[in-house]
Amino acid sequence: TQLIRATNTLDTPGGKTTVTIGDATTSSNLVQGTDNTISGSGSYGAFLSGGHTAITAYNFVSNGVPVYQGAASAGHTNNTYQANVNQTIQVEGSLGQNTTWSKAGIPFLVLSDVTVPAGRTLTITPGTVVKFQYQSNTSSKRRLYADGQCFAQGSAAEPIIFTSERDDDHGGDSNRDGSNTVATAGDWGYVYVN
Repeated sequence: TQLIRATNTLDTPGGKTTVTIGDATTSSNLVQGTDNTISGSGSYGAFLSGGHTAITAYNFVSNGVPVYQGAASAGHTNNTYQANVNQTIQVEGSLGQNTTWSKAGIPFLVLSDVTVPAGRTLTITPGTVVKFQYQSNTSSKRRLYADGQCFAQGSAAEPIIFTSERDDDHGGDSNRDGSNTVATAGDWGYVYVN
């Protein structure tokens, strides 16, 4: 287990500095803080490159994207997200371990197809919003494939929402374009469970 404990603020005004956490050989990372801020990155506030990471009590402010999770597994607890260009946790790729997408205060955005391989499990907790990046080309629509297990059971009070990144009614204005775009049928591909 790798423990990263930050204090105060990592501020990279106009910069491209990103906090990179984990690698394919690290099984568990813990990033925790109290009143800590990652701000001003022109790209990703935090870039998760592998293993399992728990990010707790961070403020992500004025970054391009607060968190790039890719195919890594991460828990997001008591974090805040303010004035980031794209208010999402970005995911893509083939999951290398069992993964949970949990209600984080901002939606997950599927950048390219996400695959749950045989022998792996993706759990999506109640209240989670999963958005799919808009692509105008029909053959490029974003999808979630589950050859392994996919557990996604919401409730009436906390449904799990699968929708377009253009949908401002669920998970807010993630692409921060105001009312310039509106979600429509066919914005994204599908969820496939084998």
